[in-house]
Amino acid sequence: MFGTLASAATLMFVGKVTDNFPTVHAAAITLCLLAITAFFMSVVQTIWLLTILIFALRLLGQGMCGHIAMTAMGKWYSKQRGQAVSIAALGIQIGEGIIPPVTVLLITTLGWHVTWQITTCFLLLVSLPIVYATMRKEREPSQEEIDEKDETQQQWQRKDVLADPYFYLIILAMITPAFIATSVFFHQNHLAELKSWSRLVFPAHQFILAISAVFSTLFFGRFVDKYSATQLLPLSLLPLALAILFLGSTDQLWVISVFMALLGMTFGISSNLFGSICPELYGTKHLGAIRSMFTALMVFSSALGPGLTGAMIDIHIALEQQLLIMAGYCLILSALMLPVSKKLLIKIKTQKV
Repeated sequence: MFGTLASAATLMFVGKVTDNFPTVHAAAITLCLLAITAFFMSVVQTIWLLTILIFALRLLGQGMCGHIAMTAMGKWYSKQRGQAVSIAALGIQIGEGIIPPVTVLLITTLGWHVTWQITTCFLLLVSLPIVYATMRKEREPSQEEIDEKDETQQQWQRKDVLADPYFYLIILAMITPAFIATSVFFHQNHLAELKSWSRLVFPAHQFILAISAVFSTLFFGRFVDKYSATQLLPLSLLPLALAILFLGSTDQLWVISVFMALLGMTFGISSNLFGSICPELYGTKHLGAIRSMFTALMVFSSALGPGLTGAMIDIHIALEQQLLIMAGYCLILSALMLPVSKKLLIKIKTQKV
């Protein structure tokens, strides 16, 4: 938790490099540093070094990799930004479906040391060349591709966003999925024991999450282009509310499939929101600096979730009971997002350069 919280704080400052340097340079440096971190994970033997490496993994992997990709999509595309964001987000969705079982297989057969070394080689020999080849040319939307709203849009700075009260309401909706999903997966073995399930049930159903997330991401990407990311706000937490409501209220094994499908839908909506709402509301000139705040708070919530829910388990507040409380919170927040969304849509129409 300490390493992740530190990475969230650092990301607030590091994330703005995407406004000042070519995308390909930021991506290449991030992947090289991530590969070095992965190698040292294979040989780490001390707690203090492990904390530093977890900090680096969170900052470079969960933080900067997604931040660079989504910032690039926000800047490079205008009319079809939603579809661009949804295609980029497929990397996360496919990775969440493929990487966990592959990692388990590698650790089982070769051990965790070799698995981290394979990760290092993959990042340097596969990811880095592909990213460099596809992102080496900085892109600008052509005149035909530019949405009329983008041409007349006010270009916000970070200080302006921090002074906007709507920013804090949007943040509440956007960090909640990371808080809840990370908490559930972190405590999945404990939850399986409570429900008398095998510890393998969550990994075994992970493919449902990936399939649902992929289709939802593509579907809501088109929704964003046709309507707007802002109109997704009231819908964003409803699938999550249903997912954890089911998970917390029954011990039947079928609920895992329902939970994974609804959580995948949540991820599909969230990834489109995460990539599209910042340029839609605040412009693209300072997008890296602004998005880094969203990314940092998302990383922060993913660190806080397991720690807070774990502390509540220790004081005998059952995880299933916590899930029901979270479901109620999601429903209340969804209702709150209805007037917020309407106000923001009016604000978008009236703001000018």
